[in-house]
Amino acid sequence: MIGTVGKGNRLFTDNALNFKEVPAMLAKGEQIMLPSADWNYSAVDLLQFSVKKRVTVYVAHDVRLPKLDWLKEDFSDTGETLKIGEHEWNLYQQEAKGGDSVLIGSNAELPPGETFNMMMVFGVPQK
Repeated sequence: MIGTVGKGNRLFTDNALNFKEVPAMLAKGEQIMLPSADWNYSAVDLLQFSVKKRVTVYVAHDVRLPKLDWLKEDFSDTGETLKIGEHEWNLYQQEAKGGDSVLIGSNAELPPGETFNMMMVFGVPQK
């Protein structure tokens, strides 16, 4: 599901957590909304999509989780964090131009036990 980034808008398809404030870097962006319950679903290609125009793709990844290889190799750390209530995510980015395909891997690869936050994926148009 695609949603717009805005104050009060939901972050996931399956719970009511929402933006209290929108960071400037995500303003005017869109979000690929994922279910938070899938935080530990494992797949090499959890999500793959093509972009129609030049965008910065941001991935918000739970600060408590290890950074997986796909995130290390394809995205750079912005040095920014997204905080919503007691939840906190590190923000990573990748530039993509029209026609590019973007591949998003697993959020986590952990045995059952403690629960973590699902990642979030945003696309912000560039000039």
